[in-house]
Amino acid sequence: MGDYVDAVIKEIERSRADGHLLPASTLFLGGGTPSLLSPKDISRLIAAVELGAEAEVTVECNPESMTPELMRAIKDSA
Repeated sequence: MGDYVDAVIKEIERSRADGHLLPASTLFLGGGTPSLLSPKDISRLIAAVELGAEAEVTVECNPESMTPELMRAIKDSA
């Protein structure tokens, strides 16, 4: 999964460098159960997105795969 996160981050960086991205007012991570990502990877993914001052961040999670560490990583990254 780390390789996938690396690829998504590279795409975000490429789009930003091309001038195709503005600060996001909303970030939704869902589909494919992002709660299966490690706390480190979810933090890296959220941090890669330039969030606006009042941005809303939503992460789709399965209760079975949610951990206190992952909740903390999402909260601290948003």
